[in-house]
Amino acid sequence: TSVHFSFDDRLVVMGTQDGNVVVYDVTHSETIEVIAAHQNGPCRCVRLSHDNTEVLSCGADAKVVLWDWRK
Repeated sequence: TSVHFSFDDRLVVMGTQDGNVVVYDVTHSETIEVIAAHQNGPCRCVRLSHDNTEVLSCGADAKVVLWDWRK
């Protein structure tokens, strides 16, 4: 699993053991988005883009994916 805070500390993105990527709004204490990112194991690393619009994730399924989490 992995966690990464946005540069402005407003968002945090988490990679979970079940392969999901979770985008969480720290300011409002709420989950904004859950992405079923990696199907065959845990999400090993996540990073938010500098403008907070995209999430890069990699998983145990050997995939690296760039997500526009706002869609």
